[in-house]
Amino acid sequence: MSWKSIANTVGKIAPTLGSLLGGQAGASIGTLIATTLGVENSPESVSEALRINPEIAYKLAELESNQKVKLEELAVSVAIKEFESTTQNMTDVNATMQVEAKSEHFLSYSWRPLIGYSVAISSCGGVVITITAYIAALLGRPEGLTNLPMVLGALAGLNLTSMPVLGVASYFR
Repeated sequence: MSWKSIANTVGKIAPTLGSLLGGQAGASIGTLIATTLGVENSPESVSEALRINPEIAYKLAELESNQKVKLEELAVSVAIKEFESTTQNMTDVNATMQVEAKSEHFLSYSWRPLIGYSVAISSCGGVVITITAYIAALLGRPEGLTNLPMVLGALAGLNLTSMPVLGVASYFR
């Protein structure tokens, strides 16, 4: 069990504590809550204490009330750090893509579109093979249908390896 798993339970009693418990400061806030409740420093102990004795919940509300300003400052600083982390990640990805785009080498700047084309060609190939096999079966040559699952399975394997790369590349484009 993690501190995040009891964030909803604590959040019903003390919303600011619950939101912090589910974030990056979860372990620190969990220690504060466990100390306040007088139980072992673990999510299980806190959860059990709240389950066995619901009247103990007033201690959480009192803790949040007494430390409201500090907790809100902590929540703001956590949000700022998450925003800065996301911004830095996006900046790094953007810089990488700009370097790829300026590259002199064909494969360096075209690998993302090439993966897209390969998926499209593979998918179209699967459709053409399927239609061809069924037309052959209608014309009296059903042997092609026996190989169809194997061929489509091979194409699915190819797509299975390239589609996730295409999805990630497209998502960050």
